[in-house]
Amino acid sequence: MFINKLANKTLKLIIADIFQASLLIYLLLSLIELYRIGFTSIFINTNYILWVALISGLTMLIFDKQQTEAPSTIIQKQMRWWDYIFILFLGLTAGALVYIKIIELHWIGIVISAMACVLIWLTAYLIFNDEKII
Repeated sequence: MFINKLANKTLKLIIADIFQASLLIYLLLSLIELYRIGFTSIFINTNYILWVALISGLTMLIFDKQQTEAPSTIIQKQMRWWDYIFILFLGLTAGALVYIKIIELHWIGIVISAMACVLIWLTAYLIFNDEKII
């Protein structure tokens, strides 16, 4: 029983690491491909890495749904000023990347990038203000 729980916990950690690594690699390769067309697509199809990230992310969610232990304590962590700066930087960077990608659309590109920026701000704010369960 103990070995089974330990193996299950280890498997969860491995899948979480695979998800994080594959998502980061996909985003970096896509960013490089955005600025130097053909630089990464000659060697590897980044869609395969995206599929690995998608499958490992879904597997991670399935493992979290199967968790039957009751949460012990709920804590509320207050946001600090650098959290707000991080959210602002993240949103502006994402909006700029979206605008660079769809610059041909003129004023619609500006509207779409502004909507992406606001969506990133709201999502990050909700994630930072979520209740932490320990």
